[in-house]
Amino acid sequence: FAAWAGMWAMIYGVLFRDAMWCIPFIGFLSWYLTGNVMHDASHGALVSNPKMNHLFAHAAFPYGVNVSSWHIQHVMSHHIYTNTESDVDLYHFEPIVVLKKG
Repeated sequence: FAAWAGMWAMIYGVLFRDAMWCIPFIGFLSWYLTGNVMHDASHGALVSNPKMNHLFAHAAFPYGVNVSSWHIQHVMSHHIYTNTESDVDLYHFEPIVVLKKG
């Protein structure tokens, strides 16, 4: 909760207090909330309570991450076919970066 509250406090600071020094911290906290909290909660691995995991899985919602779409794309599609030709995560950056198994 502290990371989420701190991020929103810094966003307020940038928008209404002209505190531009907050921008790198907002970026870091945004990454932290999506890359760690939301990811682990979507796997049911952040906390032992399933309802709390569901709540924490919504941590990335302010950044446009739809939890239902994430669950279908990442939890189901990626983890069923991890590092195979059917793995949807291998194609996110095409044609700039092409990732292949092996």
